[in-house]
Amino acid sequence: MKNVLVFLEANTTGSGMAALHKADLMGFHPVFLTQNPQRYIGLEQTKAEVIICDTNDLNAIQNVLLKHIGLSQVCGITTTSDFYVELVAALSECPAVLEHTHFVGNPSHVLHTCRNKALTRACLAAASIQQPRFCVARSEAEVGSGLAQLGLPCIIKPVDDSGSNNVKFCTREEEVYELTRHILSIPRNVRGQPNQQAVLLEEYIEYREYSVEMFSIHGEATCIGITEKHLTGFPFFVEARHIFPAPLPLAAQEKIILTVQQALHAVGFQNGPTHTEIKWSMQQGCVILEINPRLAGGMIPTLIMHAANIDLLEQQIRLAANQSVSLEVECRQVAGIQFLVADRNGVLTEIEGIHEAHGLPGVKEVRTTGRPGQQVRPPQNAYDRLGSVIAATETYEETVRTLNQATRLITLHVH
Repeated sequence: MKNVLVFLEANTTGSGMAALHKADLMGFHPVFLTQNPQRYIGLEQTKAEVIICDTNDLNAIQNVLLKHIGLSQVCGITTTSDFYVELVAALSECPAVLEHTHFVGNPSHVLHTCRNKALTRACLAAASIQQPRFCVARSEAEVGSGLAQLGLPCIIKPVDDSGSNNVKFCTREEEVYELTRHILSIPRNVRGQPNQQAVLLEEYIEYREYSVEMFSIHGEATCIGITEKHLTGFPFFVEARHIFPAPLPLAAQEKIILTVQQALHAVGFQNGPTHTEIKWSMQQGCVILEINPRLAGGMIPTLIMHAANIDLLEQQIRLAANQSVSLEVECRQVAGIQFLVADRNGVLTEIEGIHEAHGLPGVKEVRTTGRPGQQVRPPQNAYDRLGSVIAATETYEETVRTLNQATRLITLHVH
């Protein structure tokens, strides 16, 4: 019986290790392929078989599957990491893999389009889907023409990174050129993969930000719900709070869902979860910011579990193993997460108040990732977050009050 479920790396700020636990509880034998096991807090507590290999090398991964594991035992291959969704798809298309089994997923070129924000922008433009005005610069010399078209202020971001890394609101030309030089000088990302060496210049849209969580089966995208997002660290864009479901009128939800479904169709997405970031205003409608071809990070799947009693991580695993998927949603609560961040540069010496915050009614989880002795700073990307509080109550207002009360009880000592 095929029961080996292969995970190609994982994310480090969301549900990566939870996926390994979940696969084990569902009766699979999880096998975790990684270059660096030390990257993952809690990996040793999972029951996953860990195999160290070059996870950026398609041939090396095939070799492990064929010679170490045996494809006759593998029922699926998946990942919870942005950086590896394209590799999982490419792996599923390899002739040696196709000889033995068929995995449910997406064509690799579709995931390449989603991962490369410049290609996503081009697809959406061709389909006349509303998005920010944009330009792509592959050299410092191309920045000037981009600025001439867009003007200031504007958003600068790499076309293919993750976690809001090197994303910034710029008001001066000097800032734009400085950040562009910095992005173009980075040959590889944090996982050692080659960067695309291109920068996206975007119009700044000053609407409320949301994300739309969908799950597609054979090209039909079902909306699980819409998440309200709050950012911190301006001029950087780091997610500080999520609330699910977002308190939006039904008419607004319908327009947002339709626009996101059209966007997914435009890029050709077929199977699995997506996390699409958008901005919304009643006057201008839905503006697509990014299409992420994977489950939401930032513990949003956990919020959805608390609020709507649907385990999206389980559904991703079931799809990867070619099992039936259930997408029934019944929202009974409102769930939220507040991230803990430093308010100054320095060394984290202590985190106080965790026990007190955890004892509040409605608080489901308090997690700290910051460690005493760690250098910290006000957040510039998702990796700067130092912990989180999750709450779930019967109303939006009560959930917000609970998160505020809990975070007031927690003190980050930075010196």
